Amino acid sequence: MNPNYFLLYAHNIPVRGKERAALYNLQAGHILCIPLVLTDLIEAMRTAPVETVRQQFAPTRPELFDAYLNFLLRNDLGFYTDEPTLFPPLSLQWDTPHHIQTAVLDLDFDQYDPVAVLDQLDGLQCRHVEYRLQTGRGTARQLEALMEANQGRGFRSVSLLIDYQTALGQPPQWVHRLYEACPKIEFMLVYNAPYAGKSRTHPAHIQFIQDDIRSASYRASATRRRHIVNVGYFTEAQQFNPYYNRRVCISQAGEIKNCLQHRRSFGSVLTDRIDAVVSRADFRELWLASPDRVAGLRDSELRYCLFMPHELVADPETGLFRFPANSPACQLLV
Repeated sequence: MNPNYFLLYAHNIPVRGKERAALYNLQAGHILCIPLVLTDLIEAMRTAPVETVRQQFAPTRPELFDAYLNFLLRNDLGFYTDEPTLFPPLSLQWDTPHHIQTAVLDLDFDQYDPVAVLDQLDGLQCRHVEYRLQTGRGTARQLEALMEANQGRGFRSVSLLIDYQTALGQPPQWVHRLYEACPKIEFMLVYNAPYAGKSRTHPAHIQFIQDDIRSASYRASATRRRHIVNVGYFTEAQQFNPYYNRRVCISQAGEIKNCLQHRRSFGSVLTDRIDAVVSRADFRELWLASPDRVAGLRDSELRYCLFMPHELVADPETGLFRFPANSPACQLLV
């Protein structure tokens, strides 16, 4: 006897859009675009036998129903079973003990004390620290001391975006010394370099580029359409904005922001405690700008995988967020 039910594997989740749907394979990290009717079939087969669904959706054209079913089987997206209750859906709950997931520090070693900031971030159980360093005003010893200051703290990982400066020593030797000063460094990008390529000694962790990351053209290219498909990003996007959620940025002048590119500042590390600022409702507003609450994005089947580091504006009339007029994000959704 053939099994009565057909289920998707738990890591394959259909998401409906306005005109089509997408099937997120959270294990393999890719997406298949599918017609909306297929999501109806998938949902119906969770609780009803295959034959019942076939009669309900395609009583006169069973071959069309079988074509959809064969598509799912051919792509190894699901399986037959007689006991569907033994295979519950994947939990979409997301949580983390970290009060701050990511902190971005823009530094020139002239405006504020980064070590004092690290002390506060450590108290917030910050998970990852990203440094954007201008070495023109910092000595090699200052840089190494900053990297060493990450040791003994709770940060899980560190990344560096640092400009190429021959004044710090003979490149790429100073780059390697800086990398080796902090075992928590997972990635180091050296920009404004005279050449592009990966480090020979640490190719998986150090990369040189000739672009200036602070230029408008580079920022525009960095916000091009990108997809992130995994369980963590998908589940976080159900409730929060994965870019802004539990993120804090410290500008070169010490301003506390949601994003370095935003004009709006919520305080300064020179006068305010970071924990007091990030606990404010107005600072956290963008954390809650989940894809389902963003006009122009909420109807897209790709809303839970798009990397969207774009500015958002709250619309009090609708309770939604929107992209400002002429935002490059609008072009990504076409």
